[in-house]
Amino acid sequence: MGKQHTPCWIKSDKNMTPCEPFQMLKDLPRCKWYKAEIERACSHIKNAVVLDVGSGTGLLSLFAARAGAKKVYAVEANPKMARLTEAVVAANGMQDIISVIAGSLEDISLPEQVNFLFLLILLILSRAT
Repeated sequence: MGKQHTPCWIKSDKNMTPCEPFQMLKDLPRCKWYKAEIERACSHIKNAVVLDVGSGTGLLSLFAARAGAKKVYAVEANPKMARLTEAVVAANGMQDIISVIAGSLEDISLPEQVNFLFLLILLILSRAT
């Protein structure tokens, strides 16, 4: 009998232990690719309003702000993760550009229309063998 995989991060659990976003940070090729693609779109993102849904640690929000976005809304459903994102944003001096919103997309309203939507879809497959 094989080992059963139990995901440590499930989006629907608002009290989750947020380990999946930290695993993403360890994946340097993926992070470099995200950064490069956002920088490549810099001419479009410059002075735009960006919505980062499920912002996790705020990595994509930071990339968008550094690419010249005039405003970034980082929406995170997990309150603990949203507080961490606020700390990351502050540590990077981006509080004037990035607003962290704790809540699910269905429950919040934004003060302005957005030009770009960032949404990472994490698919966790679990299989008992």
